[in-house]
Amino acid sequence: MSDNSIATYRDNYKTDIPPNPPPFDDYAAVYDDFSAYLHEEAAEVEPPPSLTPAQNESETEAPLFIWANDLKYLPPLEFFDLPRNHYHPLPCDAISLMYGESGAGKSFLALSYGLHIAQSLPVLYIAGEGMRGYHGRVQAWIEHYGGHSHNLAFWNTTAHNVPQFTDPNHIESIIAAARAVGEQRGTKTALIVIDTVARSMAGADENSNREMSTLIEGCDSIKRATEGAAVLLVHHTGKAKNGSRGGSALPAGVDCVI
Repeated sequence: MSDNSIATYRDNYKTDIPPNPPPFDDYAAVYDDFSAYLHEEAAEVEPPPSLTPAQNESETEAPLFIWANDLKYLPPLEFFDLPRNHYHPLPCDAISLMYGESGAGKSFLALSYGLHIAQSLPVLYIAGEGMRGYHGRVQAWIEHYGGHSHNLAFWNTTAHNVPQFTDPNHIESIIAAARAVGEQRGTKTALIVIDTVARSMAGADENSNREMSTLIEGCDSIKRATEGAAVLLVHHTGKAKNGSRGGSALPAGVDCVI
């Protein structure tokens, strides 16, 4: 797990930016140079842009850099609350990769992660191979663990194609869906499951590190736009079965590998 999983800018980051300047009239009361603006004939003249109040803090952009001395204000790495006896820790606000052989139960395990988290937080599951069969899996999970599935939403593959990470417009669609799921449940979506990488990169060369870097960058964009939703990528093993299939940029670019 790399340290960059905590390098996301948060609201509690402290800066030395001075407070908003006072309104124009306050400047005029202090600086005689602006007295002309108070003249009766110039009463309706708009003050220069530099004298208008600064934008609301919520409208200002995050800084492009953070001083090393301010790294201590970044929040610590956190993990989802999962049963620790048979689950690998899954970091919040991070990109994770789960890989395994065909038929090993990757989708069932990813679904189990999602349902555990969905007991309290919204989850969006993109089942690239279709939603058929998931109803039975969900019901089996509920019978075994108890709980509910009210916060778990599936991408509607019966009416919409599986979103492709090679298309920026499709990434925007994932972001819009994740936001809508969160809004309907009154809180931000906590996890987005991409099952599988191959179905979300149709036509791309999995052995190309450039293509895999595009996938990682798309996940980063989703994370930022959803204000911290974790992304879990489900993938296959390679022929040697000793690692994930394709370019090394994929396991190297994620925060956690399962």
